[in-house]
Amino acid sequence: MSTLISIASRLTCLILLATLVLPSPGLAHRVTVFAWVDGDTVRTTSQFSRSNKVHSGLIKVTDAATGELLVSGRTNDQGEFSFKISPAVRARGMDLRVALKAGEGHAGEWIVPATEYIAQNGPAPVQQPNMQTPPKSAETSGQAAASPAVTQPPSADMQAIEQAVERALDRKLAPVTRMLAEQMQAGPSVPEIVGGIGWLVGLAGMGAWLAARKKK
Repeated sequence: MSTLISIASRLTCLILLATLVLPSPGLAHRVTVFAWVDGDTVRTTSQFSRSNKVHSGLIKVTDAATGELLVSGRTNDQGEFSFKISPAVRARGMDLRVALKAGEGHAGEWIVPATEYIAQNGPAPVQQPNMQTPPKSAETSGQAAASPAVTQPPSADMQAIEQAVERALDRKLAPVTRMLAEQMQAGPSVPEIVGGIGWLVGLAGMGAWLAARKKK
């Protein structure tokens, strides 16, 4: 009898522990910020949960290495804030720390590596050497057939096309990035919480069964 009472008390403690450890949608109050590069702009979204955006949250963008303040502002009603990447930031290749303060001690941050916005901007265009055709000598000027001109590969045009394609992809992928951010920031659902409690109850039942076998 004492064994059953001990098992029941342990089971009750496990269930209580589960209700404390697994946050419910009503109690979860974690704040998160997510940032991504869209062409020459960094866009951010901040929220407590999928349906609870951060309104007027303070955003500070700093150099991740030195802490130098670069940009500051507040989120809109949809929890969004964006800023342009300045030429100075791009030239120095800074990793950007996006820090959010949502009041009442709620804070979060996200690092935007320099490789993300440098890769989207593309390398600097390479200047082609000025290929001038030497003047024809008097001996060859009278020839009927001239040598065909050598056509240089249109590397500058190819770079422009590649950058245009990358910008188009960035615009198309921005909604997908937002959806992934919301999935990452979403809290556990009610079925997940109940499943976690059931898993703990199952472990407690297995422990009780093993304890009963040892008694025999």
